Amino acid sequence: MTMKDHNEENEVRKDAPMLFGIPKQDPFAVEEGFFERFPHQVQALASQRSRTPRLIWMKRAALALPALALVIFAVHSLRAPNDPDVAAFTPDEALQYATSEQFDTQTIMADATEAEWPVFDSVTVQLTPNEALAYVDQHDIDLTDYLHQQ
Repeated sequence: MTMKDHNEENEVRKDAPMLFGIPKQDPFAVEEGFFERFPHQVQALASQRSRTPRLIWMKRAALALPALALVIFAVHSLRAPNDPDVAAFTPDEALQYATSEQFDTQTIMADATEAEWPVFDSVTVQLTPNEALAYVDQHDIDLTDYLHQQ
């Protein structure tokens, strides 16, 4: 060590006395077997942390689901019914309701599947002459072809 280096060292000792108080040893020394145990410890901690959020969500769900069921039940039981209850109708009331609404066969049959269509074995219709003429007039049926076939 030269005199110049020695003077610089003394100056630094005066400016930063604590720096020279640090022992001169390898700061990166680790205990024996550290690198063999370290990957296993990290993996154990990682798997432990992944279970914790799931457990928290399970606890939250266990509290929230009964509360949600209670709210749904309250809303369902307290709301006013929009449609009248069909089971509460007497046959006369059902007939009155059906005639008060504008139901027609095409609308009902369009909404029904083929399995729901009624099966008619035979239909016998007895119309008066006035009813028959009204039917022909309403559906614009040309009777000339029909009369020539007879």
